Amino acid sequence: MIQPQQTEKFEITMNAGIRRGPFNKKISVTTNDREHQSLQIECVANVKAAFALEPPSDTINFGSIRRSYPAQKQMVTILRGDGGPIHPELLSTGNPQVAAELKEIEPGEKYELEVGIAPPWPNGMLRSIMNFTTGVEQVPNQTLSVFANIAPRLQANPARLTVRAGNADEAELVTRLMWDGDPGQVLEATVSDANLAVELREEGGEQVIALHVPGGFSTAARGNICNVVVKTDDPIVPSLQIPVAVINPTPSATKTSLLPGAAANSASVPGAVTPSSAARATTSAREPRILPTPTSQPEKTQ
Repeated sequence: MIQPQQTEKFEITMNAGIRRGPFNKKISVTTNDREHQSLQIECVANVKAAFALEPPSDTINFGSIRRSYPAQKQMVTILRGDGGPIHPELLSTGNPQVAAELKEIEPGEKYELEVGIAPPWPNGMLRSIMNFTTGVEQVPNQTLSVFANIAPRLQANPARLTVRAGNADEAELVTRLMWDGDPGQVLEATVSDANLAVELREEGGEQVIALHVPGGFSTAARGNICNVVVKTDDPIVPSLQIPVAVINPTPSATKTSLLPGAAANSASVPGAVTPSSAARATTSAREPRILPTPTSQPEKTQ
């Protein structure tokens, strides 16, 4: 707080992130001055980079890669940036599936970087951050990102199972295993919640995971409550996790999961309220009482 007639110095730290070149930010200052209740302080900076890249992006994006694709390569030109002559050196590619070769074209001015990715493809996205030294004192280190969206070898459809808590009837939730290429063999399927059961079967030539939810299942947890874990003989996808989420969680007062028959057992305990009786109690409490309407004059009898 700055008192009237006083001055104050304060330090501003700006996080440039991956920005390059000029950019600005505004800081708002509120006061109790009726004529100047808010002041805007504009901060201007010019972020220098050791490298200038062609194409001008900090990410080498290979796009979508099907599993049948062969090895892929891209070329990036590294030029002298804002800090004078460069002497780049590649420290690491950040991922064993990413290979790179740096070639000098014009000493201190221009270099070519060849980046390659190759199968066996991972199960999903491929990401990497490549680290360089620049040879520039002001900016000694710089990074480049590598990205590729690899078609999954194995995925579940739907990718998540959703349980409705408090359902009186038993339920079966089904997801299908989708393989890219020849299907592998599923060795086992398990679920981490002991009150749920999982079954592996085939339907129409497809591998199906069925999750069995007992009647009266309840939980106070929200969001993902457990996982179905599928183990396979495939070296690329030795296991696949299918999250299980819950909607309409039970209030925190009831934290235990009810197995089939638990509701009936609780009904024999004095004072226990079954779901049906609770529903009747709620319904009757909301019904308005209707009183007879009095007449203006009593009827005369003969």
